[in-house]
Formats: sequence, structure tokens, C-alpha cells
Amino acid sequence: MNSEVDQYIHTPPLTEINITSLVDVTMVILIIFIMIAPMMEQGITVKLPSTEAKPMAKEKPITISIAKDKKIYIGNIVTSLHGLELDLSNMALTLPDKPVVLRADKDLPYELIVKVLDVIQKSGIAKLGLATKVETVRK
Repeated sequence: MNSEVDQYIHTPPLTEINITSLVDVTMVILIIFIMIAPMMEQGITVKLPSTEAKPMAKEKPITISIAKDKKIYIGNIVTSLHGLELDLSNMALTLPDKPVVLRADKDLPYELIVKVLDVIQKSGIAKLGLATKVETVRK
């Protein structure tokens, strides 16, 4: 009986850290981040008008959004018409072939959309697209 006690007393302590659960949690967080990251740009709620046109090319464009509350965004950053013109003029100089996509809520007044289109044209942007929701056609 004494030998059993001696065996427990003389066993070296476990000095290794078990990181299996840490790796599991890290992987789950990484997977969640990978799934949520593409949705972050779509954070501005805009009801797009419908069309039957094909989607644009794969090159990632500069996105200008006009929300229902008439706020103008470049990406996810709020700006004014004047700020939009300054930012786009700088972008046209540094990235002349970069496409711009205008996403505007379908319930916005036409006048505001025309003003934004005018600012885009004045800033020297060569490639402009209008974002629409692709409507599925039933045959």
C-alpha cells in the first residue's frame, strides 16, 4: 500500500497545456467571421429596383449608396453631395478605370438621384453602373 502512495507522490506533474479546445473555439470564431464579412458591405438597407439585366463583371467597384432617409454613403461612410464630389474626383485621378456602382432606394425622389449622377459625371468617373435587384422571370 505504501508503494501506491509513493507512486503518486513521485509522478511528475503534467506541464503541457491542452490547447485543443482553444483551437476549436478559434476555428469557430474564424468561420463565423468569414461568413459575416461579405454581409458587412450590405449593411446599408436599400430597396433596389428590379431588372432582367445580367450582373456586372467581377471587378470590385466603388459603391455609392443613397438610403431611404436620403443619406449618401461611399462604401459605409456617410458623406454630402460636396464631399462625394471631392472624394470621387480624387478617386478618378488615382484609380481612373475603377468602376462606380450607384445603389439607390427605389422610393427616393428622382431629383436626388439625378443630382448624385451629375456629381459622379462632374468628378470624371468613366465607368458607372446602377445597382438593381435581379428579377427572376418565370416561363
